[in-house]
Amino acid sequence: MTASDTAVQLGEILHLVVANPLGVIATTSAEGPEAALVSVAPTPAGELIVKTRADSRKVANLERDPRVAVVIGCSGGSSLQIEGTAAVVTDAETDEEYHRRFSRGVRGGEQVYLRIRPDWVRTCDLATAPPTVREGPFPIPD
Repeated sequence: MTASDTAVQLGEILHLVVANPLGVIATTSAEGPEAALVSVAPTPAGELIVKTRADSRKVANLERDPRVAVVIGCSGGSSLQIEGTAAVVTDAETDEEYHRRFSRGVRGGEQVYLRIRPDWVRTCDLATAPPTVREGPFPIPD
């Protein structure tokens, strides 16, 4: 198997996120790891957008340490794992990208978005025989 046979393709990432819009985001607090179930919207470039309250633990954690891990899927045997960095943003472009996918979301309090830029991705499809696992850096090298 060559490296090109195992590279994750952008289309795979987008398909998995659209088909499985719920995921778990992991951040790190001063006391240790924290995780939360979130709705995830993809951008055409493969970034992820999460809407959350400005006073959430995720936001506080990411302001201290922008590293993040996200797991999406698992139903049907397919999953996507992403490691990268997240920025807290409030711009109109991110709002529009998120609401192309979701008409509503977190309510109450001041709302912000997390724009997650992957550094590393892994897809896993346990429904194939043998199971298919692809992983590598992101953005995908030419």
